[in-house]
Amino acid sequence: MGNRASKSSGEEAEPLKTTLFEREPCGTTYRIPALIYLRHRHTFLAFAEKRASSADRDAKVLVMRQGALQRDGTVQVDAVRSSAAVHGDSSGPPYDEPVSRL
Repeated sequence: MGNRASKSSGEEAEPLKTTLFEREPCGTTYRIPALIYLRHRHTFLAFAEKRASSADRDAKVLVMRQGALQRDGTVQVDAVRSSAAVHGDSSGPPYDEPVSRL
C-alpha cells in the first residue's frame, strides 16, 4: 500500500491515502478507528471515538465519515457525523464478565 493509486491485472485501483480524523487545536482527538469498505457501492465508512483528550475516560461521541471512491483513486469524504454518545471509560471490553469462549 502506498500513497498512489495502483492497478494490477483486473484489480480495482487502490485509493490514495486520506486523513479522516485529525487532532483539533482545542485538544479534541479521535481514537480507535474502524474502516469498512462496501465494494459494491465503492463506499468507505470510517468510525472513531471523539475524545476531549487522549485519555480513555474522555470518550464522548462515536463519529462516522463516509467516503466515495472516485475513478482516479481519490476518496471524496463527507463531513464528520456524530453517531452515538459514549458513556464512561471505553478502554475495556464491551462486556462485564470474563469470557473464555466466543
